[in-house]
Amino acid sequence: MLPSRTEEIQGAVRTWLSQIDRPPVDFGMNRTQTFATLRDWQRQLYDAGWLGIGWRAEYGGRPGTGLDQITVYEEIARERLPLPIGILGLDIVGPTILEHGTEEQRTRYIPPLLCGDEIWCQGFSEPEAGSDLASLRTKATYDESARTFIVNGQKVWTSWADHADQCALLVRTGGPDSRQRGISYLLVPMDTAGIEVRPLTQITGDQEFCEVFFTDVVVPAENLLGEVNDGWRTAMSTLAHERGGYLLRRRVELRAAMDDFVNETLPALGAPDDIIEAKVGQCYVLLDALDARAFDVARRLESDQLGHETAIDKLFLSKVEQAVFGGILDMLGDQRMLEMGTDGTEQGRWIHDYLYGRASSIYSGTAQVQRNIVANRVLGLPR
Repeated sequence: MLPSRTEEIQGAVRTWLSQIDRPPVDFGMNRTQTFATLRDWQRQLYDAGWLGIGWRAEYGGRPGTGLDQITVYEEIARERLPLPIGILGLDIVGPTILEHGTEEQRTRYIPPLLCGDEIWCQGFSEPEAGSDLASLRTKATYDESARTFIVNGQKVWTSWADHADQCALLVRTGGPDSRQRGISYLLVPMDTAGIEVRPLTQITGDQEFCEVFFTDVVVPAENLLGEVNDGWRTAMSTLAHERGGYLLRRRVELRAAMDDFVNETLPALGAPDDIIEAKVGQCYVLLDALDARAFDVARRLESDQLGHETAIDKLFLSKVEQAVFGGILDMLGDQRMLEMGTDGTEQGRWIHDYLYGRASSIYSGTAQVQRNIVANRVLGLPR
């Protein structure tokens, strides 16, 4: 049973979405067009009051709770509409600045982050520090006389870095072996001298990710978020909330995709046989189980008790996503797959989504890392 407030928000968002023009985004658009369209979409959402829900009013926020904001995202996904381009800033960077930033940092960064005037990327992963993020090597040396950090190193898998205005950057300020205890969190303008961005083409054909090189990049001391060598705690404090919110909205996107396949693609394959019907049933059983898990995530979000159980959420979501898109390709069969690409056609969509889904057990913490968290932190098993 949904809370009455959730139903109220759902109704209001659905009414609003039914009255607006859909943002013109499709697979055929180039990267620059897509970015500009999604930035305009974010501004439209913010102006209508659908972003910043639960954030403090003095920084541009709106009344409500974090669960209210997730409800808005769910309705956007249910209508097959894109999320705002600044979702990483909205989900991770903004809450981190609100929790750990100075008053000057909150006033400077939060309003443009909300409305889409400034888009953030996340400089966490490195070529040799993806799953083991605590081993990152990008170095920041503090110049006490100039009150600046000098940054050198490389980041990778950085979404939209070639269009982003700001970067939330984790750097090594401690010794080489200091791991979590020697990491700091910097807020870095992407137009700073010494930053080079190179887009990467993914297996899907998209160019969402980039690698970013920092060569003697000068960052003012006032751009330090939190304390020196305390960046790990600063970064991790909000990641659990991001993972919980991601499950809630992603499960809506997965069900919408399955519904589209059953209602639009499957009829063109002819009368389904017993094997196809069984596969459809298996996919919907998993989606129903994910919905059940989502109710528990919502309960934990509302009581601010997400904890290490988010590792279980991440593992289960990855399993369902890969099973749904893998099941769709099984039902299409080898011959249909040979006729497909990853372009914007209906058939190409399923290849694209299957390939994208393969990464779900890697991004935001690999399945292996999540299992270790479950074993050590949830079950209390010895290392």
